[in-house]
Amino acid sequence: MEGDIKNTLDTVAVEKLSTEKRDPTNLLNKECKTEDNMSKNSKMKKIKKLLCKSEDYPTSIFYIVTMEFCERFSYYGMKTILVIYLTKKLLFDENSATALYHIFSMLCYFTPLFGAMLADGYLGKFKTILYLSIVYGIGNLIMSLTALPPPESIGPSVGLLLIGIGTGGIKPCVSSFGGDQFLANQAHLVASYFSLFYFAINAGSLISTFITPVLRADVHCLGANDCYLLAFGMPAALMIVALLVFVCGKSSYKINPPTGNLLGKVFKCIGRAIKNKFSRQNKFEMRDHWLDYADDVYESSFIEDVKAALHVLFMFLPLPIFWSLFDQQGSRWTLQAEKMDGQIVGSWILKPDQMQVINPVLIILLIPFFETLVYPCLDKCKIPNRPLQRMCMGMLFAGCAFIIAGFVQIKIDSTIEPPLDQGQSKLSYINALSCPVNISSSFYNGTLDYTQGAGPIKIKSGNYSVKFSASCASPQEVQFPLNLQSQKGYETVIANNGGQLKASRLDDHLDKPKKGQALI
Repeated sequence: MEGDIKNTLDTVAVEKLSTEKRDPTNLLNKECKTEDNMSKNSKMKKIKKLLCKSEDYPTSIFYIVTMEFCERFSYYGMKTILVIYLTKKLLFDENSATALYHIFSMLCYFTPLFGAMLADGYLGKFKTILYLSIVYGIGNLIMSLTALPPPESIGPSVGLLLIGIGTGGIKPCVSSFGGDQFLANQAHLVASYFSLFYFAINAGSLISTFITPVLRADVHCLGANDCYLLAFGMPAALMIVALLVFVCGKSSYKINPPTGNLLGKVFKCIGRAIKNKFSRQNKFEMRDHWLDYADDVYESSFIEDVKAALHVLFMFLPLPIFWSLFDQQGSRWTLQAEKMDGQIVGSWILKPDQMQVINPVLIILLIPFFETLVYPCLDKCKIPNRPLQRMCMGMLFAGCAFIIAGFVQIKIDSTIEPPLDQGQSKLSYINALSCPVNISSSFYNGTLDYTQGAGPIKIKSGNYSVKFSASCASPQEVQFPLNLQSQKGYETVIANNGGQLKASRLDDHLDKPKKGQALI
């Protein structure tokens, strides 16, 4: 189709220039609007049909963008609550949960290589997206159904494996499949498509990252104080919607056949160049670049493309460090947020996993801010702000953010009491009487006013006898035996029980509670 348009345009341009001496682009624009002039030339009719139609935005794009929104909602919604699900429901410790979370993330970003090879070399982009979306949806359903009690780890592991294969496999295909829908003379529309596509990604991430923690924590189901069934169920439903929307748009898609395994061709080109360069029977002349030794098989234009790709990969070497930090928002930062109270303003409490919503919010807000204000100001001040400088500044800010997070963790750790030594116990007193109480023992003597407490006192483990005396209860004096075990904490509460002076020993929790809330 593109070749027909080009040949026709060239023929008509030559004919018109020889007779009317004017620019063919202006002529075509005018002829596209004027119906009467088109009747004189059948070729011009063909151009009118092609060019006027090319200005229309492909309807297939709206199916693709809608699918991407639903898919990103599904992915980020599930991933947002994953580490809390692993620690609270499946009872993994924080280190194991973090490791599993990042193994899943690695799978999601490693499988795109195989997805690209599958699409380019065998199935094509449409079938690759379709088949792997089905795998993706099955993984989401498994995650949702295995959230039913009793909790077990095999089902979620299978679900995460399928989701990783599905989301990674379609990742390199969806955006490029959308680009395939445009004609060669619609380049000005491609930029707006990718802006819309990127907005759909962040919108899906923003909404799901806010909603799924609410479904997890604020909805109660199956007799529990949470509802992981619904929290995983909504992402599963959105993935099914994404698949249905994608299938519904099939009649409007421009589907190209597989063009060959480009990634495999690149590796073969590199291998050929290395082999020829270091061959003992090297009959080649000296080359300016080591990749040029593959020119006996591969065309020079392809070799130049491989050079450019390797050059870009060299510049991208620091990026894994950045992404290894960035992706900890869903693991270590979420677990850190669990140890805080989450209070933002007044009664507004931010849930630990909702902390991740800050990223898409800032992306949506800061992109227009930087494009309309920051970058123009930097240009006027002649301060370099090319993509490379922007990347470096972004990585610098990411490093600073983790330094700040480190100081926050130091502050959190400072509130954690050191563990008790072997043979050591901890004891506290609480006066719940309406009058002062006198305490007498071998390790503590004193008077506590109403609602006053004493301790914690670190003492040697063993058996003790404590005497309590107060004027507002009968009898006014009691002896209370205490059995303190090694490396445990206790609280002794003195109260009035039916007019009688009573003392009760309660176990004290030595570990710092999550969310910064008291355990009593």
